[in-house]
Amino acid sequence: MKFNLKKLTVALLALALAVPVTACSNKAENTGNSGNVAAEQGAAQQGEMPATFPEFTGADLDGNKLDQSVFKEHAATVVNFWFTDCGACVQEMPTLQKLADGWKDQDVALKGLLVERDKNDKAKDILKTKGVNYQNIVPDEGDAIDGMIVNIFAFPTTIVVDRNGNIVGDPIQGSLDTQDKIKALQDRIDEVVAKDKENK
Repeated sequence: MKFNLKKLTVALLALALAVPVTACSNKAENTGNSGNVAAEQGAAQQGEMPATFPEFTGADLDGNKLDQSVFKEHAATVVNFWFTDCGACVQEMPTLQKLADGWKDQDVALKGLLVERDKNDKAKDILKTKGVNYQNIVPDEGDAIDGMIVNIFAFPTTIVVDRNGNIVGDPIQGSLDTQDKIKALQDRIDEVVAKDKENK
């Protein structure tokens, strides 16, 4: 079934950028070339993630075209789903950048995935303000990728994807604001990297 953004109501959290938060509780449905994420207040409950990252096409914020083959470039890719009015998403960006800088020697990449399709300029301003430079993907409209996004009820959400596009472990919901979350993410990365070395 094809999602239609024109039928969505947008209700982003009013205080998302005004107060410290660890997660923005939202139900995201994101389609259409000029689409916004649709968000509604409510309990943050993670929907079911697919076993593999869906095929997609898209571009980064500089207009460079890319698709799911981006995962083949590294042993592991950390994908962080976010949107521009999510305070928790924005607040964790410097932490993500610091982690990404430390992952380079492990053949691990970080990719932000912006779930809005008409906020590129705002997103670029946010990245500049926060002093981060990791690549951010804006996927084109597609049933598979949109079906994945609509099942994310808490932002930011972070996942680990291996070289073959498999999603490894459960999604990590909310900001990476505790050592336990960071350790859980790193343990997952270490597992993927170790298996990648075994397969070479």
